[in-house]
Amino acid sequence: MKQPIKTTDNTKVGGSHNTPSRRAFTMWPFIERRRHKRKAVAWEAEVHCFPVGQAEQLQARIIKISVRGARLLLRRMHLQTYHLMVNNNPDELELAIHLPEGIIRSNILIKWYNRQDGEEFFTVGVEFCDMPKDTRDLLKEKIKSLPWKTFVRSGVKMN
Repeated sequence: MKQPIKTTDNTKVGGSHNTPSRRAFTMWPFIERRRHKRKAVAWEAEVHCFPVGQAEQLQARIIKISVRGARLLLRRMHLQTYHLMVNNNPDELELAIHLPEGIIRSNILIKWYNRQDGEEFFTVGVEFCDMPKDTRDLLKEKIKSLPWKTFVRSGVKMN
C-alpha cells in the first residue's frame, strides 16, 4: 500500500484508492519533484526520427537540461503522416545535442508536450533513455560547468 503524501495544507493524498483525501490534491502551490535540477540553456539539437521507415530529423532547441532529460522547442510534432506521441518507443527517437566538446546522443521518451495559442513552437519534455555512461558523464560535466542562473531570451529563432 502506498504511503499518503502530505500537501502544503496538511491534507493527505494517496494511500488507498478509496480515501476521500485523494480529491484534496492540487497543483498549486507547485512543488518541484524532480530529482535533478534543470538548468536553462540555449543549445542546438536535432531529433532523429526512425518510425516512418526512413530516417528524418527535426531541428530542435534545448531550453532546459538535466542529466535525466530536457525541455525542447520543436516547430512541428509530425513527420509525413506520423505524429510524435507521448510515451513513444524510445528506439524511434534519438536526440543529438551539438556542443563544442562533442555530440551528445541519447534515445528519448516524450513525456509531455504543449503549444499555447499564438505560439510558434511546441514545448516538449523528454527523458533520456539508454544513454551510454561516457556520454552521461560528459553531459554531467557540461551541466556542472553552467552558471546557476542562466537566462534564455524568449525570442527563439530556429532554421
